[in-house]
Amino acid sequence: MGFESSKLGIAHVLLALLLLRTAEAQMPLESDKHYLTLFLQSLLTIPSPRFNFTTSPCQWTGVTCTGRHSHVRVRRIDLQNCGLNGSIPENTLSKLDALSHINLFNNSLSGPIPADLWMLSSLKHLNLSMNMLSGAFTFSGGNYSRLRSVDLSLNRVSGSLNISLESCINLRFVNVSGNSLSGFIPLDLYNCTGLQVLDLSFNNFTGELLAAGFSNLFHLNTLILAKNAFQGTIPSSLSRLRFLQLLDLSKNSFTGSIPNLQGLKRLQTLNLSHNNLTGMVPPFLLQLPSQRFLSLRGNHFLGQLPALSNVSSLVILDFGRNSFTGIVPEEFWILPSLQILRLDHNHFSGALPDKLGAAMQRVELTNNYFEGNIAIILENWKGLEFLDLSSNKLTGSIITNNFNNWTAILHFGIADNNLSTSKFLSLREFLMLQFLNLSRINMHGVIPQNIGSLKSLRQLDLSHNLLHGMIPSSMRNLTSLLLLDLSYNNLSGPIPSQLSSLIALRHVNISYNNLSGSIPLKGFDSSSFAGNQGLCGPSLNRSCSAMVVSASRNRKNSNAFHRKFIVILTAVIGSFGGIAGIVGFLICCRRSKLIKKLPNKLEKNTSSSGPFSSEIDPGVWASGIPEPSSIPLVMFEKPLLNLTFADLLLSTSNFSKESQMADGNHGAVFQGVLPGGSHIAIKILVDKTPYSEDDAIRKLEAIGNLRHPNLVPLLGYCLIGVEKLILYKFINNGNLHSQLHDLPEGIQNTEDWSRDTWEQVEGEVPGEPRLTWPIRHKIALGTARALAFLHHGCCPHVVHLAVKSNNVLLGAEYEPHLADTGLSWLVAASSEIPTMGKDLGYAPPEYIHMKEATTKSDVYSFGVVLMELVTGKRPAGDYFEEGSHRGSLVPWVRCLVRDKHGIKALDPKLVNKGPVTEMLETLRIAYLCTAESPLKRPTMQQIVGLLKDLRPEQQQG
Repeated sequence: MGFESSKLGIAHVLLALLLLRTAEAQMPLESDKHYLTLFLQSLLTIPSPRFNFTTSPCQWTGVTCTGRHSHVRVRRIDLQNCGLNGSIPENTLSKLDALSHINLFNNSLSGPIPADLWMLSSLKHLNLSMNMLSGAFTFSGGNYSRLRSVDLSLNRVSGSLNISLESCINLRFVNVSGNSLSGFIPLDLYNCTGLQVLDLSFNNFTGELLAAGFSNLFHLNTLILAKNAFQGTIPSSLSRLRFLQLLDLSKNSFTGSIPNLQGLKRLQTLNLSHNNLTGMVPPFLLQLPSQRFLSLRGNHFLGQLPALSNVSSLVILDFGRNSFTGIVPEEFWILPSLQILRLDHNHFSGALPDKLGAAMQRVELTNNYFEGNIAIILENWKGLEFLDLSSNKLTGSIITNNFNNWTAILHFGIADNNLSTSKFLSLREFLMLQFLNLSRINMHGVIPQNIGSLKSLRQLDLSHNLLHGMIPSSMRNLTSLLLLDLSYNNLSGPIPSQLSSLIALRHVNISYNNLSGSIPLKGFDSSSFAGNQGLCGPSLNRSCSAMVVSASRNRKNSNAFHRKFIVILTAVIGSFGGIAGIVGFLICCRRSKLIKKLPNKLEKNTSSSGPFSSEIDPGVWASGIPEPSSIPLVMFEKPLLNLTFADLLLSTSNFSKESQMADGNHGAVFQGVLPGGSHIAIKILVDKTPYSEDDAIRKLEAIGNLRHPNLVPLLGYCLIGVEKLILYKFINNGNLHSQLHDLPEGIQNTEDWSRDTWEQVEGEVPGEPRLTWPIRHKIALGTARALAFLHHGCCPHVVHLAVKSNNVLLGAEYEPHLADTGLSWLVAASSEIPTMGKDLGYAPPEYIHMKEATTKSDVYSFGVVLMELVTGKRPAGDYFEEGSHRGSLVPWVRCLVRDKHGIKALDPKLVNKGPVTEMLETLRIAYLCTAESPLKRPTMQQIVGLLKDLRPEQQQG
């Protein structure tokens, strides 16, 4: 019995020791479970079936444990797309000291990255990308020498990128793209010799690339520095990166020519687009054997293209928006692997080839001087998904057979070519089409009913053709349509009521046709329907019932007129001889009278530089012009109206004070409505420049050809002696200056083209700022697009010379329209900036000192407008007097941005009512625009890209 009892006691002791050892073995895992549970419970808004906190963490989804017995630990956590929300709590993940992998991709984590996270000595891979983490981030300090990859992309991390040499011994992958990091590339980063992937794109990094530094990164295969503010030349030392496969330096401010990079034999992707690079394309660039993607888009390259050699792998080639000239080498068109070829907005010439490479899917050649027969081109270029040949010198006509086997086409544009008259093309092959532009190609006939079969169509432009007949009711099936332009044709009949079902429509232009009846489309202003005298409805402020009564009266009057006409005609024919003698006598007398009268009258009233250069009242001046009906009013888009100066007198009540809207730098502005319903603004130029009438007409015609959605279009002109009256489209919501700076009720803004007082806008919330941040961004982007068109889309480029908030006119939906474009050609004979003499707040430093103007002068002035939009302050004022700001907005803002106190400059109306980060980023763009040296300012193309990137979800194109 004693022996048995003794055996039992020993067994109990052994069991106790075993349980104790098991408990000790489980303690580290239990600790991991405890801290991981705290982490998850603090970030999960609702319980998740993925995590059963009553079981071992090794059984949770996304958690991986390794080891045996006492060494079982949590090694990896992969919690991507788990709906984690909130700040990462300290003393949670940092306690899992065996962790080697952390993946929290695509959650809603916010706040700073906990400092203790960097104490995980076993950590090798960290992925916190696609969250909302903020605050500073540093690689220096901590104990993470084993770290191999870090991905913090698409967060809100700011400050400089601090890194120490000790921390990057094993580093292979660094991606911090899509944050707000700034400053220079740290020198120690160049010593991370094991780096294979480095992505710093879409941040605010500045400075030049260290030439010697890249010699150390000889293992790099991916280098992405896109969308920053890097400057200087591209270092030739990049050529030493023998393993480099992807190099993306796009959307920066690099200058100079392309260095010798022929050592990059493995390079597959080279993107140098949207910089300030110049010179010619070096031959080696088109001889890299592994190259698949090459983009030089949006630079200042010129000259002819070199021949291609040994690049059979090339898939995408984009040389658009440069200044290339000459004939495109034949091999460009027939590369066996080439799928996308973009040569748009250059000065290429010569005939287009008869055939393309078998893999070609997209060809974009707009705005060049290419020649060729359109029928042959369309017959041979089969199978494309995207083809745009608009604005070239193509000839010939379109026939139905051209479009066999075009079933894959999504985008088709041949607008603005020298085509002979063609019938409306066949549509049976275009069932997948999304974009169709056939404007300005002399197309005639009716729009076919089967156009309604293009149910994927998003943009349709048939403007400026010879189309007649009715608008097909089948267009109601175009439910995806965003843009419809049928303007300047001979369409007749009513607008089909079924079109009111097209709820996706954002832009409509059916102006200048012969349409009649009620307008069924709602939410569009009068300009969408102008030039159709038979149309009525609220959009035109024209009552349909009144038009019915008027039509009835006209029919009765017409019948009576016909009866009287027959009687009068008989009498006239019988007395023709006598009347002819009398008429001849009167003409001679009248001519004699005019010869005596005209010089004195015009010498007194129109030989000076304008009615506002003296004390002559505009109404007195206008009424003193003899024979106003004999002075033609030249209209660019409706020449058959045969309008005269008499029509301007009638529309402005003899240029009365009641019709005057502004008295700006270039002259007084009046408003009126011409016969046909066109609401116009009329500017009488104050001009002392001596040049001939032919020269004036040539300049006016050139200005009339400048067309862009964000420019105020010049509709026509009238020349009276030395006076120049120019007609613009009326923009109905005032200008940015008056809207932004809150003019008190009743105080007139002398340069406001529209209204002088504030009126409550329908839908506006009392107490809320009229110009919210989204609207201000919309205004900035639209104005930038207008200037980018003038600088980069016109040949030769156009310098505006009067970019200021007074000249940014706002439409009904606050869409911006830049005014006074091209007026510098009319009022100045040199390259000075005469319009800025009264607006030194907008004048760049080079004007003040040297009186020189370039496109970079416009960039500076646009930067001032950006500052106005963000700060709500005028360009000059007493609130800038402190320090060295010289009473000017620009040095005040630049000082705050340099000191990282930009938030102090924000408009108080916007703070807490909009995304502060976007406003601060806009201030940074304005800072770049207003650099002292013109060479350091970005181009307007780059500025458009920067502004679009701020709110990409709201922008198109």
